Amino acid sequence: MTRLKYFFFLPLAILMVGCTEVIDFKPDNVEPYTVLVSRPQNDEVVTVQMSRSRFFLDNDNYGTGVSDASLTLTVNGTPYRGVYTPSFNGYASCGYRFAVRPQAGDTLTVSAVVPGTEQPLTAGTRIPLTPNLTITDYVVDTSYYGSYYYGGDFSFRLRFKVRSPDEQCYYSVRIRRAYNGGDDEEPVWDTDYLEEVYFECNDAVVNSLDIASNINLDNEGFWGNEMLFSNELFRNDEHEFTVTFNAWVNQGLRVAEMPLYVEIRALSPELYRYIQTTSQQSDFDELFGEPVQVYCNISGGIGVFGGQNVASFRAPAPRFEKFSNNTNNYFE
Repeated sequence: MTRLKYFFFLPLAILMVGCTEVIDFKPDNVEPYTVLVSRPQNDEVVTVQMSRSRFFLDNDNYGTGVSDASLTLTVNGTPYRGVYTPSFNGYASCGYRFAVRPQAGDTLTVSAVVPGTEQPLTAGTRIPLTPNLTITDYVVDTSYYGSYYYGGDFSFRLRFKVRSPDEQCYYSVRIRRAYNGGDDEEPVWDTDYLEEVYFECNDAVVNSLDIASNINLDNEGFWGNEMLFSNELFRNDEHEFTVTFNAWVNQGLRVAEMPLYVEIRALSPELYRYIQTTSQQSDFDELFGEPVQVYCNISGGIGVFGGQNVASFRAPAPRFEKFSNNTNNYFE
């Protein structure tokens, strides 16, 4: 097992530590860390991004990629060598690919030797078991803002049940929809690029993990495009969630035909903690909040190596029911 540790986002760390403590800043201590980030997924080629961290006073907006590392990925005891493939994802990072597609339950370890560093970067993870999700109800509200013929802002309610295949499971859920590039008479649903849907969910399973909301004392549940939760509060290893969202649909008469998908990701514990802490970093008040410690499981550097198992489910044809407070127009 790798040694677990945490690191700070430096731009937040310098803002405030308490209210009166003076920060002991040493401008000569600017040695960068080696960063390794990888989220191996079931039945997908494994890729690893490597770079060097950027000092927060550095004028270089992107940092430096690491292109001369020697990487080895071991899957269930079988080693594979990484092949360098230049890439750019908004930061200066270098990609490495491995000719292997791990499956559910596989155990993975990674080792990266970087010239000039004292020790290799190492980490381990496991691809979780396939998540089990069932869509139990899908409703389009019969009242909506907009035009009967030309579309408008529709309200949707979706219920789905998640069943855990293991004792300790971590998940994230996203909702995606296709966009119609045609019209009512000739709809052209684009399923190659699915649009992210922002949704809300007021559920004890989500609220218990929504640290930022609990600290702010609003406890209004989740709102966003990626909902994180664990099975800690599940009863009988399953739980049903109810989510609602609004979406502009440019065809009032054909809204029931819109392809809608629920994507669920079973996350390894280390990837779950990494996503959770990075999302909290952006949620906290930047003027008065304490610096957020971002989870890291890379020994010899920083970053994350965490497995995931992804499954996508298309929603069935929706029912129509009036459930919102909008009485502007009716579609019945």
